[in-house]
Amino acid sequence: MQLANADTDTITETLHVQGQPFHYLQTEGAFSQPNAHVCEHMLTWAVRVTAQNNSHSGSKGDLLELYCGGGTFTAPLSQNFPRVLATEISKASVALAKKCFVMNNITNVNILPLSSEEFTEWFEASKRGEVRGGKAAGIQSADSIR
Repeated sequence: MQLANADTDTITETLHVQGQPFHYLQTEGAFSQPNAHVCEHMLTWAVRVTAQNNSHSGSKGDLLELYCGGGTFTAPLSQNFPRVLATEISKASVALAKKCFVMNNITNVNILPLSSEEFTEWFEASKRGEVRGGKAAGIQSADSIR
């Protein structure tokens, strides 16, 4: 289902993953899976595999998603992890993802406007005990990401 909103130049899309609806906002030029049916199958597979992995390992680890876009995978995957850290370099996509998480009542995701290189630099410095601010300042420590 897609609903256009002329006031914000967005389209609201609802995808169903294992019977649960997830609502997303899309804008022109932003990356998205154009085939909703295929996307629902991809999301269902990813949710099922991560749930199985967590049950086999006996513990729930956290999720790091690099380049999360508007949160298409982040939203449904968040139900399988206690905490999710997502990064995205597009400010417009970060804004869409944040709205997606609010629309879907998702509270365990922290999204930062970082490239994978910036995240890796911060993560490695944090593991060495070096204090770093900047864009990654929203993360407490490398120990909070396992």
